[in-house]
Order: sequence, then C-alpha cells, then structure tokens
Amino acid sequence: MFEVLLATFIVLLVLWYKIRSYYWVNRGVPGPKPWPIVGNLAEHLFGRKTIGQVITEIYQKYDEYPFVGIFRATSPCLLVRDPEFVNRILVKDHKSFYNNDFNIDKKKDPLFGQNPFVLRNQEWRDTRHMLTPGFTGGKMKDIYPLIVGVAAKLVKFVENNPSVEADGVNARELTRRFTLDNVAIAAFGIDGKSFESEEISEFMELANRILTPGSLNGILQQLTTVLPILRIALSVKMVPKDAEHRLIEIVTQVVNHRASSNLKINDYFEFILQIAKEKGLSNTDIAAHATTFFLDGYESSSNVMTSLLMNLAVNPTYQKKIRDEIKTVEENNNGITYETIFELKWLDACLNETLRFTPLFDIMVKTCTQPFQYTPDSSDFKKITVKLYPGDTVILPYSLLMNDEKYVVNPKEFLPERMLGKADSNRSIFFPFGNGPRTCIGQRFGIMQIKQGVAELIKHFDISLSPKFRYPPKLIPLNFLNEIQGGVWLRFKKIGN
Repeated sequence: MFEVLLATFIVLLVLWYKIRSYYWVNRGVPGPKPWPIVGNLAEHLFGRKTIGQVITEIYQKYDEYPFVGIFRATSPCLLVRDPEFVNRILVKDHKSFYNNDFNIDKKKDPLFGQNPFVLRNQEWRDTRHMLTPGFTGGKMKDIYPLIVGVAAKLVKFVENNPSVEADGVNARELTRRFTLDNVAIAAFGIDGKSFESEEISEFMELANRILTPGSLNGILQQLTTVLPILRIALSVKMVPKDAEHRLIEIVTQVVNHRASSNLKINDYFEFILQIAKEKGLSNTDIAAHATTFFLDGYESSSNVMTSLLMNLAVNPTYQKKIRDEIKTVEENNNGITYETIFELKWLDACLNETLRFTPLFDIMVKTCTQPFQYTPDSSDFKKITVKLYPGDTVILPYSLLMNDEKYVVNPKEFLPERMLGKADSNRSIFFPFGNGPRTCIGQRFGIMQIKQGVAELIKHFDISLSPKFRYPPKLIPLNFLNEIQGGVWLRFKKIGN
C-alpha cells in the first residue's frame, strides 16, 4: 500500500512540475527552458556565479524581447527588459505591483518583520506613513552633527593606523565601523565604540551576526531569495534569536535610562519614543523600528561607501575635483554644513556614478497584486503581450539596465561627468534607491553619511590602491548585495606629508 501511495505521489509531482514548467510557454512569453527543481538560476544557487552574472546571460540572449519568462527554482518570474515596463511597475501602475517579494512572519521575526521593505498592502502604507517624519530633511539636519562627530573619529582612526601608507587598510571594515557608529548613535542612542580599538566592538559583533556576507545567516538569506520556500521550511530569520534578544535588551536599557534621567536627544531614537508614547508601542516594537534604521543604514551604506572610495582611488582626478570643491564650499560657508554637504556636486556625481558602475544590488523583485497587461510601445522590442495576475513575480534587472549600451554611453567606464545634474533624468534605468511610492525610506540618511565620511577622508588623505588589492575585483557569488571578495585594500596618505 505504501509503495502505491509513494508511486502515486511521485507521478503527481512529476505531472505538476511538467505543467509548471510550461507556465510561460502557455502565456506566449519567451524564455530559457528551466532545469528540474533549480530552475534557471542553478549556477547561482550552487555558488558558481552571482545572481547578476546569471541574469546577465539571460538578459543579453533575449535582446529583442521586452520581457523573458524564467524560473527561480520552481517559481515562475518575469524578467523585465523594457525600461518603460519598469516605470509602469514602480510608478505609473505601482498599485498593480504594490509589494516587494518578501514574505516574513512577524511572529517568528518580530524585528525584521516590521521593516517597511517587507511589509505588504495597507500595513506597509500605515508603517511608512508613521516612520516617514523620522527621515525628513529637518530630522536629518538634527542628526547631522552626530554624523560629523563620527566622521572626525573616522579620520583620527585612519591617522593613527600604522599600515595606512604601506599595506593599506581594508576599506570595507573601515566603512563598516563608520556606518555602524552612525546608526548606533542615531537609531539606538548609544556609542558604538567602533573606533576605540582595532578589536571588534560588541555592537559590531551584533551587526555581524545579522549581516556579515559569508556567514551562515547571510548564506541562508541569499538562498531564500532563490528558493523562497526555504524561509518557511528552515524557519530562517533575518535577525537571529540571540541578536534579537540583545537588541531588545539594549533598547530597554536606553528607554529606562532616558526616562529615569529625563534625557531628551534630538535623534531618531527619540522620534521612535514619541511614536511609542502616542501609539502604545512595546519595547519590541521600538527595537523593530530602530532595527529598520540599523539594517538600512549600516551594511548597504558601508558597501556603497567602500565602492566609492575604490573608484576614487582608481580615478584620482576626481579626488582633486572633490577636494577643490570642499575647499571652496568651506571658504564660502565657514565650513561644511548639512545644507552644503548636499551641494558638493562632484561628490554627488561620483556617488551616483558609483551606484551605476559598481551597483549595490543587481535585481529588484516585485509581486503582482492585481491583474495587469503590458505590450511595449518602443520599436526596440518585439510587440508581444503579457498578462500578469496576483501572485506573479517580476524581476527588475537594475544593474543591467543602467549598464546597457542602449541607454548609457560607454557603460564600462567610470565617468561621473554623466551624472552632473542628470542622475534623476531617467529613473526608468537608474533607480538605486527604488522609485515611486516604495522608494527607500532611508535614502536621505544613507546619502548624508556616505558623503560626510568620504568628504572628510578626501579632505585629509590622498587615496590609492594597496598592492594587496587586485583590481578589477571579483564578487562573492552567494550574497544578496554585491560584495567584493577579500575586501577593498586602500592606502591613505596624509595630505601635506
């Protein structure tokens, strides 16, 4: 009897998969034939290539099509190649693609589960509306002096490092210390102590438990983006249990300290405390919203800042342009302020070109929330139509679009000139922080801290590649964000030496 049931189950499973594999064929959508179980992303799943490298091969093979049907394991996904389709998804018809492709159980993952990036439908709207005042220009201006203080520690740390002019230092670890101390002081109201010694501080160790590329948790997070069912099957949490307990403990300590001493600081944590009083939030809720700031402001900003420093080391001409610009702004404004840090046009252009040239991520994944139909208008693509239904998944190949010769001249060259006053001119291909209603809520903070940190380093040091660093670099295959293998080793020579 058991053998009969097992055989029946296997036959039904094979039939289900056969039908599933024709998902896009039956809709008239072109695409490569999927491999059983692993779909079209097998080389990424097995750690041979990054997700971007695998998607690039498919993207280039179907050059004349506006979209391509692929499979992420057994889950069908539509790879979008037409920039106008991207714009429809993110902006014009965003209500048809309301949600990001994350399904987090808030009971199992209470801290990450309240992050606006993973929330869905009305819950996302309500939370976004609640948190947005904490990321306005006015609130960032209040936080800016804290970032200035951390940037001063960054410069001092580099100055006191005996290896900076010989073997150099790992800029990835350097920028991690910087962004970690920024989010520690702004989001949790504590000193991250990342610059007190070469040793890893407790707060950095806590961050590493959650986000470090190559860690078990980091690998599991990436695997669940390719095989979403693993998140449920393995009960994968973004914030591990021990880190979750410690973050809530830290928040409880800060809440009690501020209450007992009647201490009020104009930071993001105080903003969350006010919301907690108004809405009756628990310390776990406070920790969740502080963790949102932490996750959005630490690893991604550090990654981008590292890439920017690397690109400036390879292209020293732009260091001089930024340095001259800083000098002019300081002379005219009696120093760098919150307002003037956003007026450094060459620094802004180099940052935007870094986001294009060495992108933080390769794809953005959205879920269809109501029926939608698309036929391209552009003569660049074949006139074929796709109909999407609630639950269908679309992949937006961010890094490929903004490095496509159709849309960008000389995409393989680092040319910040192309970004001078033009970064927002085509948001259909350049959307490093997303676009439309679900644009990254922490964008302003991320840009502010990266620009302040890089401005201070450029002001005080000439930056060059270390002999320990091999350029161009290779990326770690199994990582959600594009992460350079072995770090980025740079020399920092004190100006005037």
